[in-house]
Amino acid sequence: RGMARTKLCICCALLLVIAIIAVIIFFSIKCPNGTFRNAAVAADTKKCSEIGRDILQRGGSAVDGAIAALLCTGIMNPQSAGIGGGSIFTVMDSSGNVTIINSRETAPRLVDPYLLKSCPKFFNMFADGNGIWIGVPGEIRGYEMAHKRFGKLPWADLFQPTIKLAREGFPIPPVQAKHLHLSLIVLRKAFSDKNGNLLKARNIIKFEKLADTLEMIANNGSDAFYTGKIAEDLVRDVQEAGGVLRLLDLASYKARETDAWVVPMGEYQMYIPPPPSGGALLSLILNIMKGYQMKSSPQSTDQKTQFYHRYVEALKFTNGVKTHIGDPNFKSEKVGINLNNATQSTCSLIYTWYSVPGQILSYLGHCNNLSLRSSASHHNFVRFKPSPIVLSSVFTVDVFNVVKETQREQQSIFSILILASSVEISTTTHSFSSNEFNQ
Repeated sequence: RGMARTKLCICCALLLVIAIIAVIIFFSIKCPNGTFRNAAVAADTKKCSEIGRDILQRGGSAVDGAIAALLCTGIMNPQSAGIGGGSIFTVMDSSGNVTIINSRETAPRLVDPYLLKSCPKFFNMFADGNGIWIGVPGEIRGYEMAHKRFGKLPWADLFQPTIKLAREGFPIPPVQAKHLHLSLIVLRKAFSDKNGNLLKARNIIKFEKLADTLEMIANNGSDAFYTGKIAEDLVRDVQEAGGVLRLLDLASYKARETDAWVVPMGEYQMYIPPPPSGGALLSLILNIMKGYQMKSSPQSTDQKTQFYHRYVEALKFTNGVKTHIGDPNFKSEKVGINLNNATQSTCSLIYTWYSVPGQILSYLGHCNNLSLRSSASHHNFVRFKPSPIVLSSVFTVDVFNVVKETQREQQSIFSILILASSVEISTTTHSFSSNEFNQ
């Protein structure tokens, strides 16, 4: 009996040791680079990615993590994003349903619909009187709509990491420092020390007034931004700069929830936001390139030359199509359906009209006056897997791009640049316009 008891104890001890070793091995295994067990967050700075990750680890949804990371981006890289701009969310839930939340900027009611006709050849958006280009920001309304639909954590919790950063300070990222060096004096004031010297990469910067603004929004919701003191200060500053923004423009702003456009892409399907997103144009470019049926990456010089020639041709044709795409909210015809139906036939024509390098653009569908229909977009992506929500978030800001459509004798314009106000609302200051891209 004693021998049996000893053997039993030894077996139990061995099992315990094996269990301990298994636990140690399990928790010591690190995922290979680029693979993750539960979720992945991709922002344009490490700190903002970490903030998004922390929100997920606290039980937040993908949308919660994205909003927190994007708020962080607004202070760490304000040249790319900020609460004074606009955004587009593309959200796929666990059932595969795709929802678009569009909170792009809109034009104030009093803006001149033919504003671009008076635009000089060389545009200086910071010249006196250029506050006329400032539009109605939609960022915070979009965040709030996305949070109400898909959020789990309290709204205020998403703001706290960025508020803390803004109050305590953080090192200026190298990318932001580069933009500061290229910026004009009007943008340098907020990024200079007490002696007026421009801050450099890794220098510590604080945004205490911006932290106050974010705190008000966190505690009182989006209405704190679109009504009350923040709105009054913003309107006053914009009008002093020559703009036409009014309190009514801010108070009446609404984000839009729409369905995604679905574009076939061989064995795949693309889910894209409607215009003013650039997704429709991207799908056309990809379909054009798919038609060349490339089996592998180009290797020789001739193959690479041919590849880039075809790619440039695809961009040229797409740039022509762009001039015929307006705001779906003011277009009487269903531009999405028309574009999808036309994709394959357009691609066939492009293969037929395949041009020699340097050929003129007259056959590409370009109109003579592109200025009234130029557009731009900037995309950031956040993907979560195997979490039940996959999210793509888009930040877009146009420097001076306007699209004009007429419906019931009313002029509708969308997409204008938003500048900063005295309450230090962090904003986007630049994007690559179609004209810059063509150059």
